Amino acid sequence: MSLRLNSKSHDRTLPSLGAGAMVVCMLAVGEMCSASTVVYSVASFVVALIALGVFLFSLRGPRLRRPGATANTPPQNPPPAIMNKSLAATPTTVDEYIAAFSPEVQSILQRVRQVARAAAPEAQEVISYRMPALKQGGILVYFAAFKNHVGLYPPVSGDSDIEKAIAPYAGEKGNLRFPFDKPIPYDLIARITALRLKQNLAKASIKRTKVKP
Repeated sequence: MSLRLNSKSHDRTLPSLGAGAMVVCMLAVGEMCSASTVVYSVASFVVALIALGVFLFSLRGPRLRRPGATANTPPQNPPPAIMNKSLAATPTTVDEYIAAFSPEVQSILQRVRQVARAAAPEAQEVISYRMPALKQGGILVYFAAFKNHVGLYPPVSGDSDIEKAIAPYAGEKGNLRFPFDKPIPYDLIARITALRLKQNLAKASIKRTKVKP
């Protein structure tokens, strides 16, 4: 059988209990001094120690924490809510995909969409692998919302400065994860999209050169 203390009643009860314990302590010490037998003195001394312990405990006033919490437990951010599971499962447009999420996540996805489109204004918006993507000479970037982060694909290479900047966000396969509990690096997303566009256009130019007689 477990005992739970209400923190407010705990605060009121223990100080008064401690005051009473202090009185008992004083009486016990007096009795110990005036007692004529050793047994009675020892018993009085034990009572005094117990009373003193209760009094010190009342001064401590331990704070009750929720089960499983520790002093260093960080505040927990709720995961992004999917408002419409049917739209999230089978979106046909980028608007439908974004609309499936909570307002907080929608604003992040819209901002990612804006900076990516600004970096590639002629790119076409598509849904591929059930994720929003920009396409120009091939896929530039995919982006998607997950429980704790926004993902950006595919892996990026070919620019040492950008590779250094994305290192803290790179997953096991090089795909990028931008956590919701940290500032989203929108400028970096724009730089990635611009790099991907440059690389796709360069590949397309090489293909056209090879086709010429």
